[in-house]
Formats: sequence, C-alpha cells, structure tokens
Amino acid sequence: MMKERRRSRRFPATAGRDGAVLRAGMVRHAATILDISAEGFRIRTDADWRPKIGDTADLETCDGRHVVRIANDRVDEDGLIIGLERLREVGDKSWSSTGGSAAPWISW
Repeated sequence: MMKERRRSRRFPATAGRDGAVLRAGMVRHAATILDISAEGFRIRTDADWRPKIGDTADLETCDGRHVVRIANDRVDEDGLIIGLERLREVGDKSWSSTGGSAAPWISW
C-alpha cells in the first residue's frame, strides 16, 4: 500500500479553469486538471507517452506557471493520469507568450 504524502485536502478543478499545458523537456502536452491541493496537481493527458518519475516539468494553468515534479502516473481508459508535486510558482501568466525560450523580461 502506498504511503500518503499529501498534507492538505484535494479540491476538484473548477469547470472552465481546468485546462493546462505540461511541458516535459521540449515537448508540450495538453492536459486537464483533475484536482488541486496545496502540494500539487493531478492531471489527465494523452497516454501516448510516459513521463519519468522524479523529473521536473513546467505546468501552465490559467493561474500562472508552476514548476512541478512528476510524483506518479498510471494509465486508465481515459488517458494518462499524472500526480504532480508543486515545487514553486513562477507566477508570470505571460510567460507562455514568449514561447519559453527566454525569461519574460528579456526581449530578443
């Protein structure tokens, strides 16, 4: 049996605010946020790839960008379910408009 690491309550994602993009390496994966807690997120994405547990990634949501660690994953009939541990919030909602190639305050 897995040990529960979460120290706070999970809340289901609000409809209309559940869209997200997970950037793992240089690849962006469209995702749906299933639930949110103070420590992280649970998302659903396509099952055509498998993340490496322990790797870090960027999660872009309607509330900003978050650096996350891949905590666990499983495949079900609707896709790949990934548990993400929140490491820090970047907070700049315009970051994705730069394409992620530079810090948002640097213009090329």
